[in-house]
Amino acid sequence: MKDLDTNLEDLRLYDGQEVFVEKGVPTTPGEYKVVLFSFEPNIKEPFTKLGEVTVNENKTIRENKEGIAKQLATLEKPVVINPTEVRMREAYSTTSWPSKVLLDDALLKDSSSYLYAGKMYVLEKMNESDTMVTNKNQLALFAMRWNPLTMKFGPVEQLIVDESLPLNQQIRVALAARIAPDFDPKNLSFWKPSYTGLAGPTMAE
Repeated sequence: MKDLDTNLEDLRLYDGQEVFVEKGVPTTPGEYKVVLFSFEPNIKEPFTKLGEVTVNENKTIRENKEGIAKQLATLEKPVVINPTEVRMREAYSTTSWPSKVLLDDALLKDSSSYLYAGKMYVLEKMNESDTMVTNKNQLALFAMRWNPLTMKFGPVEQLIVDESLPLNQQIRVALAARIAPDFDPKNLSFWKPSYTGLAGPTMAE
C-alpha cells in the first residue's frame, strides 16, 4: 500500500484483514522495491545477489542507476558501482540469460515490462571494449564458440548489433575478427539454441 492518505474503504480493507508491516521507509506511488543482481557471464555462478533497492517508474534508467548506486553504497555490506559502467537488464530467474538491455534515456515505465514489487533486475559491468546500447533497434546478443569434437562451449562473447541489418554484415564479421585478424567470416556457422538456460544450451539449427 503506497498512498497511505487513501481512506480504508478505497484500500479495500475489511474486518479481520491481515496487514503486514515491515521496517523501512515505505515506497510512494511510482516506486517499487525490486531485487537486484550483478551478472558476469564467464564465471561459474554468473548471478550475485546485491540486495533489494527502490526504483521509480517515472525516472529514466540513467536516473534509476544513479539512485541504485547510492542505495548499494549504504548497505550493511556496501557495494560500489559506477552507474556509467553498467548495463541494466530485466531478468526472470538466475538459471537463464538476462533479457533486454534498458536504454539509459528511457523512462523505466516505458522500457520495462510489467512492474511489481520483487521484480528481478541485473546490473552487468561492461568491459573496456563494450559499447552502450543506445537505441531500441540494437540488441545485446550472447555468443559462444562451440567445439563439436569436445561438445564444449567457449567463453561468452557479447555483441551489440542492429536488428535491422543482416547477420553477415555485423555478427559474422565481428566474431571472425575476435577469433583471428585474418579469419575468414565465411568459415563461421551459426545456430540458435533451442534452450537458453545457463546450464548449457542444446544447439539446434
